[in-house]
Amino acid sequence: MSFVHETGNFTIEEALEITEKLAPKKDEIKKIWNKNPDMRFGQLLINYFNVPESGRLWYAEEVDWLIDNNYAKVEDICFWGVNFKKDNTLRKYPKQVLLKDLKTDHIANILAFFERNGGNIKANYLEYFNKRLNI
Repeated sequence: MSFVHETGNFTIEEALEITEKLAPKKDEIKKIWNKNPDMRFGQLLINYFNVPESGRLWYAEEVDWLIDNNYAKVEDICFWGVNFKKDNTLRKYPKQVLLKDLKTDHIANILAFFERNGGNIKANYLEYFNKRLNI
């Protein structure tokens, strides 16, 4: 586990010290976060638990933080909105599908769409899609 700050990663010893300090407070963390659901997790740790200030930790979205710190894989916690049915008719509402549950032909179509039309795919999505298609 590592926490990132402006000058780089904390040492393992520093990260372990922070983790050991926070572990017994998980119920308190949960209680405070439930009272402040709009607060990012990093903001909560910095504001309430004296975790060293970090622009990266402060602004990190929880999903990105979990992935960046190897607590979760992108394919296990990120979703893709599927707008069309198999017969190519538009769905009334997009269906949210975990990346790992997308079919390879769907992934190929996503990449082809962005190649034709431009736009951006999050880097970790693109890396996962390329890995799935062995590109």
